[in-house]
Amino acid sequence: MRHAASSAGDALLRLYQQLADDVRIRSPRCSASGRCCKFESWGHRLYVTGFETAYLWARLAMPQRPGVQAVLDSRAAGGCPFQPERLCTVHTLRPLGCRIFFCDETATAWQEETYERYQREVRSLHDIHQIPYVYAEWRALLETLAASAVSRSWPVIAAEPGPANTGLPGSVSISIHGSPPRDVPS
Repeated sequence: MRHAASSAGDALLRLYQQLADDVRIRSPRCSASGRCCKFESWGHRLYVTGFETAYLWARLAMPQRPGVQAVLDSRAAGGCPFQPERLCTVHTLRPLGCRIFFCDETATAWQEETYERYQREVRSLHDIHQIPYVYAEWRALLETLAASAVSRSWPVIAAEPGPANTGLPGSVSISIHGSPPRDVPS
């Protein structure tokens, strides 16, 4: 599992770099206002894979990881726990949806197709590296990680049959298990 997690993380990083190159070619405008991270006021939700969430979580120092209350507070405020002010505190680790969403009206024509293409690539990483696939609302997955009693373990988020535990429509029950790869500090 350790080797698979490490090589899957390398592949995800390469995919993020490829996306950055594609976005750079499009040159969307970003005013760095942080409004896009205020999900409810922008009328959208951020959905991510369990692998992307675990990838980010494993690379954060313990003090950077939000607790359950911080995630709940950010949800109540309609935003992201990694945006205490206007700017993102995990910008270099942000998931696919954050990397492709721009409030620039000229970007809307290509964003959806590009997202779908890269989301298929992320999904294929799950298959190649035999990582259980979960696609859920960002803060729900963060809340699950924050609540985990295994906070010092490499988090692998897996779907489980049964009732949803996130309180969001279309969500799944999720669990976390695994151990950290050697190259990821805990």
